[in-house]
Amino acid sequence: CSDSRVPPELIFNSSLGEIFTVRTAGNVVADFETGSVEYGVDHLGTPLVVVMGHTKCGAVAGAIEGHAEGHVEDIIKDISPSVEKAKQNAKSNGQIATLSETYNVQNSIENLRKSEILSKAEQDGKIKIVGALYDITTGEVRFL
Repeated sequence: CSDSRVPPELIFNSSLGEIFTVRTAGNVVADFETGSVEYGVDHLGTPLVVVMGHTKCGAVAGAIEGHAEGHVEDIIKDISPSVEKAKQNAKSNGQIATLSETYNVQNSIENLRKSEILSKAEQDGKIKIVGALYDITTGEVRFL
């Protein structure tokens, strides 16, 4: 996610140049993001693709509320299927955001796997695509 509370280099204790990062609000994956990941894999030899969402995500909260303006509405539309699935599966209202964040990461992974370049690289064992959630409060990263 593009949220400034989620700096991958600090979270994973990495130096500049160690992580090829693509950041978008709500960690949504569309054509430009897929192209950036394809570049990292195909031209830079990136072996691991991590789609990392986080708790207390404003974009996910916006999708739950169902309102956005301008191009943010496009982001909300991409997140909405995850929210609808979460509303169906949540046991309480408090669980909707957490499930939405998780489902949104999974949805973004599925979008990446639609890429011929990435799916072939994954099938050939050249890359691994995984999901993770960063907890804003504790600093813990939970891999899905």
